[in-house]
Amino acid sequence: MKISALTAAVALACGATTAQAAVTITITQNAGGVTATTSGSLNTTGFTKVATATLVPTVRGTSFFFAGTNGAIVNAYSGFTGPTFGTTSMTGASFSSGDPFGFNLVNNRLFLPVAYVSGAAINSTATWQYLTLSGMGLSVGSYVYTIGTERVTLNIGQPVAAVPEPATWALMLLGFGLIGGAARRRSAVRTTVRHA
Repeated sequence: MKISALTAAVALACGATTAQAAVTITITQNAGGVTATTSGSLNTTGFTKVATATLVPTVRGTSFFFAGTNGAIVNAYSGFTGPTFGTTSMTGASFSSGDPFGFNLVNNRLFLPVAYVSGAAINSTATWQYLTLSGMGLSVGSYVYTIGTERVTLNIGQPVAAVPEPATWALMLLGFGLIGGAARRRSAVRTTVRHA
């Protein structure tokens, strides 16, 4: 019975649905300037492609963010919405690499690599040397954007701690339960030995 309960709990944890696909952009200040990292994935089913463009890594708090390989060709998808995150200051990145990714709030577009396959990983970085968040006109905070059923989160300032997925919670609860059960059995064995 102990093994079947453990098996059922593990199956439940592994079978739990994962959180919806999402991309997180984290922009932080460090000794050398400002760095942005982009990671995650998006399910592009239902996205409407409206144009093709060339990416130039840059940021403007009232309208857009771009990172990844400079000069990369990207597809633009309509329907991207969300809040502004700073002032009209526009700053080109000193260095940028990885998957081209960005958004433009003026025309509500999300930009992904031309060869992007739905659900594939997106990873990029951009660096603005010798600058500060305030000097770039960026407002510290967390901003959420949507396109279709997908979500893009922009964190400016200190990274926001991730919220565990349901499968992670299930495994944590299972672990705590097993530890408590082992402690209880150990206590019962000690009590039996003392009375013997």
